[in-house]
Amino acid sequence: ITTNPFFRRDLTTNCNETDEIPANRVNTTERLQVLRKVMENNQVDAYYVPLDHQGRRKWISGFSGSNGDAIVTKNRVRTLEF
Repeated sequence: ITTNPFFRRDLTTNCNETDEIPANRVNTTERLQVLRKVMENNQVDAYYVPLDHQGRRKWISGFSGSNGDAIVTKNRVRTLEF
């Protein structure tokens, strides 16, 4: 997905086709699919994941920053940094 034909970076992963995948990159696809199925079954539109000592936000979103929370919807995951 690109917005400019001269800029070939995939905006969903922030990577070029030739970029190496960073060793610390977390693939959360399956985790998000399971959560979204539970959300759908329970008619939940969004799920709030706080920064906590158990590492839930990192586990579901892959984001390991020191501040912020995450919101999961049926189409996106957004981190909210404070």
